[in-house]
Amino acid sequence: MWSRGSAIEPPRRRRLDLAIKSSALASVAFIALFLVTARMPRTRPAIPFTDGPYETVASVSVLILVAVLLTTGIRALRRWRRPAASGWEVTSAIETRIRRGLLLTLLLVSGPLAVNALGIWSLVELRGHDPASLLATVLALSGSSTRGPLVLVGLLVGLAAIATLFAWLALARAWPRRRAGPGRGVERPWMSGASAAMDTEPDTIDDLLVLGGLQRRPLAALATTLDRAAWSPRRHRLVTGLIVAGLAGLAGTGWHGLGDGAATVGSSKAILFSAGVAAAALVGYGLAVWPLHALRRAG
Repeated sequence: MWSRGSAIEPPRRRRLDLAIKSSALASVAFIALFLVTARMPRTRPAIPFTDGPYETVASVSVLILVAVLLTTGIRALRRWRRPAASGWEVTSAIETRIRRGLLLTLLLVSGPLAVNALGIWSLVELRGHDPASLLATVLALSGSSTRGPLVLVGLLVGLAAIATLFAWLALARAWPRRRAGPGRGVERPWMSGASAAMDTEPDTIDDLLVLGGLQRRPLAALATTLDRAAWSPRRHRLVTGLIVAGLAGLAGTGWHGLGDGAATVGSSKAILFSAGVAAAALVGYGLAVWPLHALRRAG
């Protein structure tokens, strides 16, 4: 049941374990940096990457990153925890999805960090590469009560950058190499051309059901229902994506009201912000469902 491809060799498994853990650390550091800079208004004037395009890139990346992280994280947990009689053997085809999720994760983290570096460099250029002048500018923009949070921001920037670099190296080491000879190349289950075979590959819902104990009768019944019911999201993947995007837009409205005040919820700025959140959520959903196979077609 749900077994495709060859079994994973222990050395490859350990290399992928390291890539998963280092990518998780980089993601946590990046999201923490985003939350700290977004929810500390007193420190924002002293941070060169909280205005204009810098913050927009970070916000969009975080929204898409959430979908990729959820899908890849659940699959990684399912890979580490294999309950007895689960009926699912983790194969190279499954781990290919995990590696692709890690690749998307690191791209979504690296992009905003590179943009943040450009913001910092623009401030350095403005002060003529003089460290003393740069420090004086930052201290002038911030008060004594915000210097502690600024140190936290600096530490998070350094941690995110170092963790991301290490994660890239770990993922490169975990990526399978091409081998000479027929049939010895890198496995590409998403390019097999057999769409029926693709539908037998477990998705995120299957992962969650197995983690919860698929051998239990209620979960087994739920698995059958989700595969056969007319209302199953597996049968309406596009509609499900639109619903997810709509809910994300409503959550964006609440987030905007929390940050700028309830009076701004119905403003044109809030509506535009919510539409951007919904669009980013829809992109994240598309990446999770198709490249990462978060939601398979009902069989």
